[in-house]
Amino acid sequence: MRDHNDGHYANHHHDDRLDHPHSRDHHLDHDEHHHDHPGSNHLDHDSAADHHDLHLDHDEHHHEHSGADHYNHDNLLHDHAGAEHHDHDLLLHHHDQPAATDDHVHHHDHDSGADHHDLLNHHDHLHDDHDYLHHLDHYEHHHEHSGADHHDTQTTTTTTLTFGTTTSSTLPAVFVILMENHDWSNIRANVSAPFINDTLLPMASHAEQYRNPPGNHPSEPNYLWLEGGTNFGIHDDNSPASNHQTTTRHLVSLLNAAGVSWKAYQEDISGTACPLTDQGSYVVKHDPFVFFDDVTGSNNPADAYCIAHVRPYSELATDLSNNTVARYNFITPNVCHDMHDSCAPLNDEVKQGDAWLSTQVPKILASQPYAAKGVLFITWDEAETGDGPIGMIVLSPVVKGGGYSNRIHYTHSSTLRTVEEIFGVNPLLHDAANATDLADLFVTFP
Repeated sequence: MRDHNDGHYANHHHDDRLDHPHSRDHHLDHDEHHHDHPGSNHLDHDSAADHHDLHLDHDEHHHEHSGADHYNHDNLLHDHAGAEHHDHDLLLHHHDQPAATDDHVHHHDHDSGADHHDLLNHHDHLHDDHDYLHHLDHYEHHHEHSGADHHDTQTTTTTTLTFGTTTSSTLPAVFVILMENHDWSNIRANVSAPFINDTLLPMASHAEQYRNPPGNHPSEPNYLWLEGGTNFGIHDDNSPASNHQTTTRHLVSLLNAAGVSWKAYQEDISGTACPLTDQGSYVVKHDPFVFFDDVTGSNNPADAYCIAHVRPYSELATDLSNNTVARYNFITPNVCHDMHDSCAPLNDEVKQGDAWLSTQVPKILASQPYAAKGVLFITWDEAETGDGPIGMIVLSPVVKGGGYSNRIHYTHSSTLRTVEEIFGVNPLLHDAANATDLADLFVTFP
């Protein structure tokens, strides 16, 4: 049953737009999915048109998932009677009105969103073989544009905002912070976590029944799940040397192919090499991106794409100040700050993590990218006892906030599905296709 709690709603006005961040083209280990024009971050129309089944990583590499991973409009629209076409209405509106409290099936503020089905010009430069929101009949005209890179200017229905000409400039910034190994019952009302309980929760929405996927332990499989909707058969914390994956069917691969910028901020890495092994308080098992060959150039420490996208956490503050953060930002604190290890001087895992959050989260909340309808997800990788519940705290100008919570069953698949929907990329990856998204925590879902 879904618990329906009355909550206060965040009423924020933010018109600031985000400049398009630098997003580098990267080959996804198969040339036919790649841009023929260096510097372009948009799918080549010819290659996109030739892949209506969205086998982004080739059938021959992924036949084991062929029945589950294909794009499915019914999944994407959640069988909500057509009521929630996630048309990025948050990018146009200041949703001051609370969602109707008598309709608990994913509040989406439909009145304000219904007038904006043309918001993103139908995502022409995303996966054109399936218009994400508008069911355009692309099949008749895809091949008429063979070989053309589409950089269509985004059209909007507002006169108050001017959007750029690329996907990234029209999308919100998403931040994910991963904490470690604590049940929600050990965080909620814990006197060692005053910032979480006394500052964040009263302004946030949170889930009371968020769990790691069933039996998915230890840490590494959960980080991989947030990136791919599966653990790829991995049930240990071994390094990429033995656990690296050849598949391109994972989130940042889809984002890169769609021209959506991404960056991983890993605390205590050098930034001069692709961090494929533990170093200091950085542990590679908490960095899911370096387990994929298309990110690391097949475990190459000198891979330029990896080095450009997997950066020291210390750079985040500058990127926030300069308004140059990517659209998708995955943040891994070190093992003293993520509640994994007990470290001096506090020698209290929860207190250490809460103290770190108290100094770092305000930097995100005070930033222009967050103010421009950004979203911050704070969650934990896995439960200490069984599969949870574990924490999921969501902050955004467009969440219900005010301490709102629900008891809907969520897993990491829910977070992955939510991020895919925010950015309009498909297919829904592995178990994300079966998951309930986190839309209920929002007044208006991105």
